[in-house]
Amino acid sequence: MTNQDHYHEDEHLERHLHGSATSSVALMVALSVHSLLEGLALGFSDSRTIVSTALAILLHKVFAGFALGSAMTAASDSLTDESYLTMILLFSFSSPIGIAIAAVLESNMYMNDVIVATMQAAVSGTFLYIAIVEIGMKELLLSREQTGSSLNIGNRMQYLKLASFFVGYCFMSSVAIWV
Repeated sequence: MTNQDHYHEDEHLERHLHGSATSSVALMVALSVHSLLEGLALGFSDSRTIVSTALAILLHKVFAGFALGSAMTAASDSLTDESYLTMILLFSFSSPIGIAIAAVLESNMYMNDVIVATMQAAVSGTFLYIAIVEIGMKELLLSREQTGSSLNIGNRMQYLKLASFFVGYCFMSSVAIWV
């Protein structure tokens, strides 16, 4: 099997690493679905956990917005001003829309703990998917691209990024104990 036959050929990786409109839209859709689900989870939260859940959502929403903004900036050559605005608005309003849907559902039907736990699990799953597949893998591939330098910066960055990911995961997991 030659490099040309393999799915991840150099040209494909190059397009993915340095941004494209398609990858920006895919990230926006993934983050918006995640935000919609977290809005649902927040809307279904009881009065004991609503403040801590809202705080957790607000804290990581900053990083999700930064990731989306970075992806959009990397693809700035292929995105129009209208595309930027549309993507930003869709991402921004997805959590409030989820909260509104939860309010309507909750007022019209009984929500037991299993449904609420399922929604929270879906939120966690989408967050892990986005963090690992959409953002983490791209960052590791960027580090590999820099491996050819004489100082071997790429390998060091790859290990630093992996360590940072692990520390962040442990920190957020420990925060989840109190949420």
